[in-house]
Amino acid sequence: MPLLLFRYILRDLFRVVMLTTAVLVSVIAFGAAIRPLAEDQILGPGKIAVYIILATVPMLQFALPFAAGFASTITFHRMTSDNEFVAIAASGISYRKVLFPVILLGLILTGVMVFLTQSMIPKFWGFMEAAITRDVTEIFQRKIDNGQPVAIGKMLIYADKIIPMKNPSDTGAQSRLILIGVVAAELDDEGRMVTDITAPQAAIDIYRRQDTTYIKLLMTDTVVYKKDTGELMRMKIVEPDAVAIPSVMRSQARTMTRRQLLDLRTHPEGYANIQTLKVNLADALIDDEIWSEINRRLRNSGRIIFRDTVIPDRRYVITADGIKDGRFHFSDDRSIELVQEDGYFTSRRYLGNHVTLRRIPEMFTSTPRFELLLFDVEVTVFSPSDDEPATNFRKRITLNTISIDIIASEKLAEMPLKSVLERARSRHQENQSIDSIVHELDVTMQRLQWEISARLLKRYALSVTAALLLVLGSVLAMWLKQSQPLIIYLLAFMPSVLDLILISGGEQMMRDGNITIGKIVMWTGNTILLGIIFITFKRLARH
Repeated sequence: MPLLLFRYILRDLFRVVMLTTAVLVSVIAFGAAIRPLAEDQILGPGKIAVYIILATVPMLQFALPFAAGFASTITFHRMTSDNEFVAIAASGISYRKVLFPVILLGLILTGVMVFLTQSMIPKFWGFMEAAITRDVTEIFQRKIDNGQPVAIGKMLIYADKIIPMKNPSDTGAQSRLILIGVVAAELDDEGRMVTDITAPQAAIDIYRRQDTTYIKLLMTDTVVYKKDTGELMRMKIVEPDAVAIPSVMRSQARTMTRRQLLDLRTHPEGYANIQTLKVNLADALIDDEIWSEINRRLRNSGRIIFRDTVIPDRRYVITADGIKDGRFHFSDDRSIELVQEDGYFTSRRYLGNHVTLRRIPEMFTSTPRFELLLFDVEVTVFSPSDDEPATNFRKRITLNTISIDIIASEKLAEMPLKSVLERARSRHQENQSIDSIVHELDVTMQRLQWEISARLLKRYALSVTAALLLVLGSVLAMWLKQSQPLIIYLLAFMPSVLDLILISGGEQMMRDGNITIGKIVMWTGNTILLGIIFITFKRLARH
């Protein structure tokens, strides 16, 4: 085949592919920007523009294959209509040689698609998500200013005013949001309100640890209404558990490059979901060790001593037979006694039917501490000046500034995942909470392996589709030279849509564990395209 003709066909194809790709990418990227707007993400015009620009790269995986098919159809249909192929055939050049530039461009396109899908597009998926979720403070502030609720875990929070602070001195948080005039609703799994909380003021501390953002809420001087019991109570402090917002770059496999996915196979703790489970398992193991040590001390002396982290001379002495799942108990089910000592003087005595100890994660405190919850409490107050102590009853009392010298020496959360799992499985006593986390970890790691295989193979399948559509459009345009170009493209478009459906279906099957069947389904679409190309070319060559 003459080099001049080769360059002519290749240049014309490349030009139309680039123009078509530019149009398709612009339209699809603009459509992608509708998602954050439809989901009530509060973004300024600048961030929307950035989001659209970032979306152009991921949209190439869809635009390039269809642009290639359209470009080859238009280019070869024009050459056929202008009788250029008649002249080419008269010079003794076969259809097979005419397709050489198409095949070369298809191979280049496949290489470009492999590079994009395995390296560039995953990064830009992460950049797109980060453009929305990176600045939690800004999102919260915009929502409060616009009268919209802020969601933290299962709580929806409204506020009259928000005041941002950076690097508060009393905690290790990176930023703090002070909310004025707060109304919060705690929701159940079905989205129904179960608790209503009002407070004159609340604080949201935002911590960033590695690639994860943690949000910690604290409300003071609250009035709490429980819908199920109709109970209305005043509570000095309401402090729900911290909520983690993992980085999308580590919490979604689609935002990971091929190298990162392969590394994830051998080091699954690099995945945010598994890292969270690992931290939960480490916390559960520490809790188990703490409860075991407390039980040992209670069996030996019948009491355990806590100290107050705020008031130096204050300590709390609890009398009980043991503790299980964080709850103190007596063998004869009598009330738990807690004595508050200020210096050498007994200032209070608490008798509670239900006394629970909970460890507060060290991440959110400067010193390790615990939270002691007492329910249905009889409180006796002793005073040096009064002979008769005063007694009253409280529904609930929370002591959250206490500590104890039983702290695990090892940082289990910083140990390798394999070591943490071995430690969990080597326990002598059963713990339902630990066993549940271990099982969930095993299942999550297995599913992660399936997802990695599915993601990698899907990217290769999409890359091959681009080359096949380029060749398919060319042979159809030469064979159906009397038809309109859009009709020819439609004939190529329909099997290509089926191909994408089969690729996605095969990926989902692989992610569900049907590896072999998923691979067959995933590559069936490309096999169909290849079969159509082969049959069409045979008919073309025959005539």
